[in-house]
Amino acid sequence: MTTHMSALCRATLCAAVLVTAGCYHYQPVGEAPPPPGAKVRAHVDLREAEALREAVGREERFVDGTVLEAAADRLLLQVRVGTAGSRVFQELTVPRSSIERLEVRTLDKRGTLLLVGGIVGAGVAAGIAISASGDDQVTIPDDDIEAGVVPVSVPLVRVPLSWPLRLTLGGG
Repeated sequence: MTTHMSALCRATLCAAVLVTAGCYHYQPVGEAPPPPGAKVRAHVDLREAEALREAVGREERFVDGTVLEAAADRLLLQVRVGTAGSRVFQELTVPRSSIERLEVRTLDKRGTLLLVGGIVGAGVAAGIAISASGDDQVTIPDDDIEAGVVPVSVPLVRVPLSWPLRLTLGGG
């Protein structure tokens, strides 16, 4: 059973590392304003960075958000407030004169291909490790049976493999 868990843990860890690598990157915006709904990163001057610190509580000199409106003199963005996992958003107006560089988030095709390939590879490797371990027998000790305790596990990842499973009651 330990072999199964360690193979599963390795595969899960590998998949988690690949997922956090991300599939997006930022490219500079040309002369045309970004369309509403575009995900952007606005790099701002020091004075605006101070205002952002007070508004959204971040120390960076940039703000990530979704364009709600792009006027000639300002950008109206929807930004995440709080931690990265937060689902709280607020509208934020950024003057165009304080934006030093504006970038739009785009899909990184190469990164996405590597991510998907890595996850598939990790799943295949975990399946091979589990099926090659040969540990296809589950033993429940007599003490557990008498106490009415049967160990139950809930898999985080289900790999559709088939092999004979023998359940031995008693022993151990």
